[in-house]
Amino acid sequence: MPSFSVTTAVLEITGGTSAFVPARFSEAKARLYIAGGSPAFAVGSDPTTSASSVPELDRLTSFDQLLNKDGTPSLRFMAIWQSVVTKIEEAFTVQSGDISDLETIVARLAAAEALAASAKTEATASTAASNITNSYTDPTNILSAANTGVVTIAAHERVYGDASRVSVNSGSVSGFASGNYVSVYYDDAARAGGAVTYQGTTNAVAQTGSRHVIGGVSVPAIGEPAATGTTVTAPGYVWKIDDVTLREYEP
Repeated sequence: MPSFSVTTAVLEITGGTSAFVPARFSEAKARLYIAGGSPAFAVGSDPTTSASSVPELDRLTSFDQLLNKDGTPSLRFMAIWQSVVTKIEEAFTVQSGDISDLETIVARLAAAEALAASAKTEATASTAASNITNSYTDPTNILSAANTGVVTIAAHERVYGDASRVSVNSGSVSGFASGNYVSVYYDDAARAGGAVTYQGTTNAVAQTGSRHVIGGVSVPAIGEPAATGTTVTAPGYVWKIDDVTLREYEP
């Protein structure tokens, strides 16, 4: 994760200087500087940036001679001018480096933010998928099959892994033959419930993604009474049909 640190501000007092020039006396005033702390940012590795101090520029005084008698700039004036220009150029150079460092920091922060958002999205999707996988019907005795090949699903509630519930309408699927074991399911990515579209198949169906499995039921032979099927139960138990009886297995 990104980190942020700050160093303590420093108060510095620098003394003035005195200089004797033939026929005159000049002085530089003492100055008081308050230098701020340097903020540092880091993401992954340790790129840092620090605040640059304001450069100290030379000052002209009322005693300074700007021009020689022939109108050319005096040595004192040229020295001060050169010093000021050089320090301004140096300040811009340092500023350019600081801006580059800040751009790198901002880019890395954006990358870290994008990575965190992606991880959050994946975690949310994983949780949603898990909640569907661990969902079940309440009540459980909602499936029945007639000898005509029609499988009926009673209205019920779908209970999800996060304990939320939605009401699901009744419905039916048809077109099956006596002896078929029919698995009933519907797709509902939004977990909205209500009037879902039930589907039936004689193949095995896994409860994963947006698929909600109701359960399974065997279609009875012609002349036989309606059969009751088994439904998805609370997580931790699996219902299995064999040739003898209906048994409950713990995984």
